[in-house]
Amino acid sequence: MIPEKPKPDPIIAENHNVFDFVLSRLKSIPRADLESTLKFLPYSYVERFLYYLEHLVRKEKETELVIKCLYLILKSYEAQLATSQSMVRIIYSLNIFAKRKLQNYKVEFGCVVGYDWV
Repeated sequence: MIPEKPKPDPIIAENHNVFDFVLSRLKSIPRADLESTLKFLPYSYVERFLYYLEHLVRKEKETELVIKCLYLILKSYEAQLATSQSMVRIIYSLNIFAKRKLQNYKVEFGCVVGYDWV
């Protein structure tokens, strides 16, 4: 079963769409604190958060930050996500788009990139 699409909050919708709001909140977290912040995110929020990350990866917004968040979430919640049938489609989609973007970085910077999340 695919998770239900989150409904935007009216306060957020005044100035931003919900994806831009999530991105602005992520950008406000110091990079050094990002791992500890995401590590304590409740699992029920992780499912919704992955939905937002998928959208941001598809739209190529702040890709480096989004892929870093994705990596930290997958590392922290690997066991729960591996057993969740509802998350398979989103994780598969994230895998495809993140790999494609990382391949572009490989071509652009000439570095070796070898992530295989699924």
